[in-house]
Amino acid sequence: MKRLVHVLMWVGTFAILRRLGQYQATNRSLVPYSMLVNTRWLIAYGTLCLVVAYATGLPDYQETFLSSVFAAGLGNVAAAALFALVSTFVGPWLLPRFVVISAPVFLTPFYVACAALARRSWNRRAQRERVLVVASAADYAKLVSEGDNRSERPFVLVGQVSPLELPDESGLPIATRVKETNATLIVLSEEAQMQGSIIDQVDPLHTQGVRVRSLTRFYDFWLGKLPVSELTRMHLFFDISDVHRSVYQRIKRAIDALVGLVGTFTFFLVAPLVAFVNLFGNRGPLLFSQVRVGQAGKAITIYKFRSMKPTATSVGEWTSENDPRITRIGRYLRLTHFDEIPQFLNILKGDISLVGPRPEQPHYVDELASKIPHYELRHSIRPGLTGWAQVKYPYGSTDADAIEKLEYELHYLAHQNPRTDASIVWRTARSILTNPSR
Repeated sequence: MKRLVHVLMWVGTFAILRRLGQYQATNRSLVPYSMLVNTRWLIAYGTLCLVVAYATGLPDYQETFLSSVFAAGLGNVAAAALFALVSTFVGPWLLPRFVVISAPVFLTPFYVACAALARRSWNRRAQRERVLVVASAADYAKLVSEGDNRSERPFVLVGQVSPLELPDESGLPIATRVKETNATLIVLSEEAQMQGSIIDQVDPLHTQGVRVRSLTRFYDFWLGKLPVSELTRMHLFFDISDVHRSVYQRIKRAIDALVGLVGTFTFFLVAPLVAFVNLFGNRGPLLFSQVRVGQAGKAITIYKFRSMKPTATSVGEWTSENDPRITRIGRYLRLTHFDEIPQFLNILKGDISLVGPRPEQPHYVDELASKIPHYELRHSIRPGLTGWAQVKYPYGSTDADAIEKLEYELHYLAHQNPRTDASIVWRTARSILTNPSR
């Protein structure tokens, strides 16, 4: 069903654009369609609409009707505006104005319908994904707590079996629990995988249609994170696109340079406005600079519009959400994320990327690296203005929060690709618009 929805989106997009062109030719321009509409530019515009739709999470990752409408509407308007802007500079218009302007009106409800079909398929799959966990009570409790967070794939926990209780006198307890709970997915912790008796019980269930996953793999694909407690060195032997794939490196850097150029231009436009507003409740230097740890542990200096009192030290405690050092104007700068705009200078310079782990201060890095296994792995790529941890986890200011964020960052390292980056940018923009406190 999922693949059919994607095929439907592609076929439907080009069919709608072609029908709009035919209507323009027959009822408005009264000229042959072949003379009015350039097929290559029609394909280019349709592809742009689809790329933007996928970047906004359509059709698979919109959980509600309203979020689908918001994503489809905003995405189609953005695609039309971008294509119109290109047409204006290239001139004359690459496609009839009617086709470009009308496309969002017809594509938006179509994409919303596609999202509804995908959501229906998702919900049916959710009813099948009944998860029986073979792990310790602590591991199961952690999974239960994760249930409050938005998962990447839907599931419901139906029970737990402790590896310490196996084998016992009940014969085949895992098979019994699967039958009792109607489980469709068995998740095994590292401890459970080391016990031959458990594997012997799970093996026939697997051949009968019950899927089996390790706890690490379940976290990775269902929750979008890699649990530090379950990771071994073998789990870390994955390709990091920003390190191992030169094509991805070049594409990402080219996008960063373009975004950094546009962002730097925006910085010079808004800097005078922020300087003026600062006179009313944020007196002091316009910019705040701070040393952070970049790729390969290299020290970098990042810039922000200052949001704290000038006397606030740049090295100290974690910054909390309601930090008393934040000024009255600085609170609005943080709420709107305007304070981050100067970091486009860092993107243009190449110190940071648009997407990647957020850079931390050196003393925090030293402290966390001594406590958290695999922490240094996050420095294998350039840090980012936004990242997977930022869109998946709320504002954190403790060591426990740092561990949670690292788990999301490790997942990002293992799954780097252009679509993931586009999805993170979209989720960041949506979060800023709908939940600015994140």
